[in-house]
Amino acid sequence: MQPIRETLCLLVAMGYLNEHLKEFQAMISPPKYLCTSCGRVAREAEVLCLPSPIDLCEPSAAKTENPQ
Repeated sequence: MQPIRETLCLLVAMGYLNEHLKEFQAMISPPKYLCTSCGRVAREAEVLCLPSPIDLCEPSAAKTENPQ
């Protein structure tokens, strides 16, 4: 299979998701980038229109609060 050179938005519009579900899942898992335009997530920034890195391991506010 050739590497995908299109954005996820275009691939979905072309019907790629309907025909290639497993390949699409491989492109988005594990998510490392968020498209700030459409909200899609992906493993590689190149498949998103406006990618922004995401950190899914940030500590929550509850864990950083000091108990009294």
